[in-house]
Amino acid sequence: MSRRDPIRSVSIYFFAGDFADVVNRHAEGRSQVYGTHNEVAKLIGNLIDRSVEVTVHSFCTPSKSVQRPFKGLTVKSLGAKSYDNDQILSETIAEDGSEALIPHFPNIRLLNAVSSTGKTAAAFMATSFYRQGPRSWLRRRRTIAALNRGHFELISNHCRPATEHLADLGVQRSRLIPWDVPHPFTPEASAPKSAPPGRPLEVFYAGSITEEKGVGDVLRAIPHLATDARFTFAGNGEIDGMRRLAQSLGVESKADFIGGIPNPEVFKRFQDADLLIVPSRSQFQEGFPLTMFEAVASHTPIVCSDHPIFKRAMADGANAVLFRAGNSRDLASAVDRIAADPDQYLRLSRAAEQTWESLRGPADWRRLIVEWVTEGPDSQWIQSHMLDRPWAAQG
Repeated sequence: MSRRDPIRSVSIYFFAGDFADVVNRHAEGRSQVYGTHNEVAKLIGNLIDRSVEVTVHSFCTPSKSVQRPFKGLTVKSLGAKSYDNDQILSETIAEDGSEALIPHFPNIRLLNAVSSTGKTAAAFMATSFYRQGPRSWLRRRRTIAALNRGHFELISNHCRPATEHLADLGVQRSRLIPWDVPHPFTPEASAPKSAPPGRPLEVFYAGSITEEKGVGDVLRAIPHLATDARFTFAGNGEIDGMRRLAQSLGVESKADFIGGIPNPEVFKRFQDADLLIVPSRSQFQEGFPLTMFEAVASHTPIVCSDHPIFKRAMADGANAVLFRAGNSRDLASAVDRIAADPDQYLRLSRAAEQTWESLRGPADWRRLIVEWVTEGPDSQWIQSHMLDRPWAAQG
């Protein structure tokens, strides 16, 4: 397909975020709440520099507002209180005057509303569809149908494992392209390390503090450990509930919840920890998370669940120790296995470089959107990064 007419305005629909604050933080050189938000700010600037009007919509926000931080950018907070308030999305799309639309999360009402406009569109996401049950099955079928039926020139998921997952579900491969963002931390920033001698293991987790992310499973594993270990959890979410669970299990002295911390501090803690744990349950709609990239870059051995997305890149005993998702006893066994085997510990730490290389190749998210808006889907650079084409190096 080709597009001759230049696009002069584009709307991007994100699930959540204060994007007026994002662009202000970037302009002032302050740290972002999320590591990827500087890329959002740079994208906006790149598009405006090319005379493209940008409107950023944020679906779930504390209140409804319209802000114009600077010329060429409008930020609309839609004020939805939950995912179920998605009628707001179809109403907003009906009023959207932009020439091109980018839904950045896979809400069915949003995808269908975008398609119904007949406008130029590309769909982006960072998710998977492994949740079980009839309602999840129906939602999955409807989402795939919406993606295939819609006027989406490109359909993009975060990294190759999650994009291959979409192809497995039936999304047309000819429109699929994996995306990623530049990583501020790479394996060159760290060195392989040996197992710590004669002291309790320091185990670190970073992410949302919820049951679906497996945090409760980690706490339930602690009483079954033969290894002396302490667990630190960084992130926001159900912190009070998890603290109560730790108390009920008698493990509160071994579990420290420190709340959200800046991304550079997360990576420093990854480097300093003895083990990193990524315990997502199989039903969690996990893309290939940025946290996993940073974990690999730190050279600290990883204990992760056998979530289907993780299993596409992480192999038990080769570059991680895997346990059955949702099984706290198997999680404890995984920690004990690596703690008892210093040779395996060093081998897993040394595997970081090879794992990192295997994950390279997706299209740079910011350049992908700029190329698509300004050049169209037939851009040679875009075509070189499509899922069914030979991969170019990221950049």
